[in-house]
Amino acid sequence: MNNSGSALVVGGSIGGLTAAIALARSGIRTTVLECRETFEGRGGIGVDYRMLCEATGENPDETLAYIYGYRRSTSFNALYAWLAEVGSRVEWLDMRLGVDVTKVYQDDEKAYATTDSVELAADILIGADGYRSLVRSAVNPDRLLTDYAGFMTWRGWIAESALPAETPSPSDDLVTLGYGRQMLVAFPLPGLNNRDMAKGLRTIGFAWHDPTRTKLLEDVGCVADGKILRGLEMDMFPPGLKDEMIATTRRMWPTPWREAIVECFEQDLAFGTPIGNYLPERMSRGRIALIGDAAHAVAPATGQGYNSSVEDAIALRDCARDGVAGAAGPAAMAEFERRRLPAAQELVRWSRQWSRTYAGSH
Repeated sequence: MNNSGSALVVGGSIGGLTAAIALARSGIRTTVLECRETFEGRGGIGVDYRMLCEATGENPDETLAYIYGYRRSTSFNALYAWLAEVGSRVEWLDMRLGVDVTKVYQDDEKAYATTDSVELAADILIGADGYRSLVRSAVNPDRLLTDYAGFMTWRGWIAESALPAETPSPSDDLVTLGYGRQMLVAFPLPGLNNRDMAKGLRTIGFAWHDPTRTKLLEDVGCVADGKILRGLEMDMFPPGLKDEMIATTRRMWPTPWREAIVECFEQDLAFGTPIGNYLPERMSRGRIALIGDAAHAVAPATGQGYNSSVEDAIALRDCARDGVAGAAGPAAMAEFERRRLPAAQELVRWSRQWSRTYAGSH
């Protein structure tokens, strides 16, 4: 394999790592820059295993634990651990944790990422840094923030063994429940070792969609002027909210999911995520491109958050097959946008419509 140029990937979560593996295996010398030093996810991820195999060159069927409801799902932790192990065996992939990128820019020759201690250069730069993307400033400088979709999602996960002893064992499948305008999606996930799916050894996760908390999100500074600024951690909860959520859980949701949610709130394992949509006007500019939530954030109800980033990774790889050095870099990024922008826009428009129907005015 000949070196066909270099890439910087800003953001080393599951979307960025998937793209980095795809690029490196196509011959692009790839460096991933991730601000976190460790990853500890807190939820489930829907995964198209066929696309994941195509993007990474590895078959996840035998090595990535999952549940099967209306789709295959696994935990963030299990998926990240699987990707990190695959990435550790890929030539020309350098994963750097604890690196905080403060600026990105480009000139006619290279794209650059500035950190606290060094400036790195490559032929292309990929922004995989989520819905609060720094890299957006180099692609869509007039549209930096993600639009608030009008609702939030309470999330959490807990070891099944930590549930009260009398709790019935949760089912093996993903479960969707409703209570008025509230919607609960609950599911078993791989255990703390990212592999066990036997009852008693799993973890139990939930995503509770709630369209009644816009004022709360605005009051605590998570949402302002219709834009998402940050997530809602339990240390931000106003007095009384934790007890309110526990009481509401006991009133709304049936066993055994009730017990799992109550334990998450009681043990400070729950958190809130304002849900957003980001409709891209473009996905690249010169040598810099956006993927995943940085490019096209959508509501989790679409079931396509991670899968759409895998589609981005496959398109990036295909567009970079002939290399990205010199003039080939901007050409590859322009072709990537041509291939992915229409589908990404269609997905976000669908997500917007679903969000308006569910949440009301947004």
